[in-house]
Amino acid sequence: MLRDQGSFAEARAAYESTVEVDKKLGDERGQGVVLGQLGTLALLQRDYTEAARRYREALALHEQQSDSARVAVTCNQLAIVAMGAGRPAEAEGWYGRALANFERAGHLAYIAGSCNNLASLLLAEVRAGRTAPARLAEARSYAERALAIRETMEASSEIWSTLSILVDIAELEGRAEEASALRRREREAFAAFAGNRWHIDQQHSALIAAVVAAARGDDRRRGRRWRSACRS
Repeated sequence: MLRDQGSFAEARAAYESTVEVDKKLGDERGQGVVLGQLGTLALLQRDYTEAARRYREALALHEQQSDSARVAVTCNQLAIVAMGAGRPAEAEGWYGRALANFERAGHLAYIAGSCNNLASLLLAEVRAGRTAPARLAEARSYAERALAIRETMEASSEIWSTLSILVDIAELEGRAEEASALRRREREAFAAFAGNRWHIDQQHSALIAAVVAAARGDDRRRGRRWRSACRS
């Protein structure tokens, strides 16, 4: 992890040198990859102008190569940049382009991720009053598509994050009973994933220990009462 400006500067210089080498070799694919890395470097520093410039340069090269997967990933990164810069409408456009290209590439997990991103963005915009409440239906459609895909995948696909979005949409639309059912599913899905189960166990280990100790205490008290009864 790059933690100081000196490290960022060093990495940037190395990437820029690699870009020049790729240019001389005529390696547009490699050049596009490294430009994307420069974009990510700028994004880590919250330099959104530089990040957008680098990602756009990378995008142009990936489009020349007709590389739908890399186009999709770069569009997704440009959406993140737009969100960081406070431009959600632009981010929606980039997420939409990412989704279209992931569909062309046939990457189901990334299709689900893009749908999840679009649903989350629209939900946030409705809550903030920046877009019409009617767009909740659109957000729900994206989230339901993401859920349908993630239900066919293993637990690590973070199905609970999609369920959480659907809970919030149902609540905003006044469907309390459905929201409650979805919330139960969200909690069950979260707890079922081993990584989350470990965190839950850690957070509640003291409570669990207290409950076990109390139960054992009850057992010992019952045992003493039983033995006393036998002696009487």
